[in-house]
Amino acid sequence: FVFIDNNVALYIFNKGRSPTKELNIWARLHAQMVREFDIDIHYLWVPSKLNIADLPSRGKSINLGKEVSLSLE
Repeated sequence: FVFIDNNVALYIFNKGRSPTKELNIWARLHAQMVREFDIDIHYLWVPSKLNIADLPSRGKSINLGKEVSLSLE
């Protein structure tokens, strides 16, 4: 599984295409590599506040070891 907090990226990876020309180039390249290497990937959306990679991308430090409440409902 690949967890993604960006709805646009999630749509592109699941559909294998994008209505935007620039993003469509990357979507097709990604889809081609997935087919070529016979990779079975499942993309799932995760809220940004539960995505540990989101903090460094915003210039914030990660509080490792901090307990996070998670609900899948």
